[in-house]
Amino acid sequence: MTKACQSVILKSIELVNNLIAKTKTSTALKVVTNILNKTSETGRKVTDNFKENMRTQLDEYLPQWNYTATFCVN
Repeated sequence: MTKACQSVILKSIELVNNLIAKTKTSTALKVVTNILNKTSETGRKVTDNFKENMRTQLDEYLPQWNYTATFCVN
Protein backbone atom coordinates (compact mmCIF):
# COMPACT_ATOMS: atom_id res chain seq x y z
CA MET A 1 0.00 0.00 0.00
CA THR A 2 2.91 2.32 0.66
CA LYS A 3 3.98 2.16 -3.00
CA ALA A 4 0.41 2.62 -4.25
CA CYS A 5 -0.02 5.81 -2.20
CA GLN A 6 3.50 7.17 -2.73
CA SER A 7 3.60 10.80 -3.94
CA VAL A 8 -0.19 10.99 -4.12
CA ILE A 9 -2.17 13.75 -2.44
CA LEU A 10 -5.03 11.95 -0.72
CA LYS A 11 -7.93 14.26 -1.51
CA SER A 12 -10.86 11.89 -1.07
CA ILE A 13 -11.88 8.63 0.53
CA GLU A 14 -12.70 7.24 -2.91
CA LEU A 15 -9.15 7.93 -4.11
CA VAL A 16 -7.68 6.15 -1.08
CA ASN A 17 -10.09 3.24 -1.58
CA ASN A 18 -9.10 2.91 -5.26
CA LEU A 19 -5.38 3.02 -4.48
CA ILE A 20 -5.70 0.40 -1.76
CA ALA A 21 -7.89 -1.80 -3.98
CA LYS A 22 -5.14 -1.80 -6.65
CA THR A 23 -2.61 -3.14 -4.15
CA LYS A 24 -1.44 -6.73 -4.62
CA THR A 25 1.62 -8.82 -3.87
CA SER A 26 3.99 -10.56 -6.26
CA THR A 27 1.95 -13.74 -5.71
CA ALA A 28 -1.26 -11.89 -6.73
CA LEU A 29 -2.71 -11.58 -3.22
CA LYS A 30 -5.28 -8.79 -3.50
CA VAL A 31 -6.64 -6.37 -0.93
CA VAL A 32 -10.38 -5.98 -0.33
CA THR A 33 -11.66 -2.63 0.96
CA ASN A 34 -14.96 -1.39 2.33
CA ILE A 35 -15.98 2.18 3.07
CA LEU A 36 -18.39 2.72 5.93
CA ASN A 37 -20.28 5.96 5.37
CA LYS A 38 -21.12 6.77 8.94
CA THR A 39 -19.64 8.91 11.65
CA SER A 40 -18.33 7.17 14.75
CA GLU A 41 -19.25 8.58 18.11
CA THR A 42 -16.41 9.78 20.29
CA GLY A 43 -16.31 8.98 23.97
CA ARG A 44 -18.38 5.81 23.62
CA LYS A 45 -17.89 3.31 26.40
CA VAL A 46 -17.89 -0.42 25.81
CA THR A 47 -20.40 -2.55 27.63
CA ASP A 48 -19.41 -4.51 30.72
CA ASN A 49 -19.69 -7.81 28.82
CA PHE A 50 -17.80 -6.61 25.74
CA LYS A 51 -15.01 -9.20 25.99
CA GLU A 52 -17.41 -12.04 26.69
CA ASN A 53 -19.44 -11.20 23.57
CA MET A 54 -16.48 -10.56 21.23
CA ARG A 55 -16.01 -13.48 18.88
CA THR A 56 -12.67 -13.77 17.14
CA GLN A 57 -12.20 -16.09 14.19
CA LEU A 58 -8.59 -16.66 13.14
CA ASP A 59 -7.76 -16.93 9.48
CA GLU A 60 -6.96 -20.49 8.39
CA TYR A 61 -3.99 -19.51 6.20
CA LEU A 62 -2.33 -16.78 8.33
CA PRO A 63 -3.88 -16.92 11.81
CA GLN A 64 -1.05 -14.94 13.41
CA TRP A 65 -1.87 -11.90 11.25
CA ASN A 66 -5.44 -12.17 10.00
CA TYR A 67 -8.61 -12.47 12.02
CA THR A 68 -12.22 -11.35 12.03
CA ALA A 69 -13.69 -9.89 15.21
CA THR A 70 -17.45 -9.68 15.62
CA PHE A 71 -19.34 -8.25 18.55
CA CYS A 72 -22.57 -10.14 19.15
CA VAL A 73 -25.37 -8.73 21.26
CA ASN A 74 -27.46 -11.38 22.96
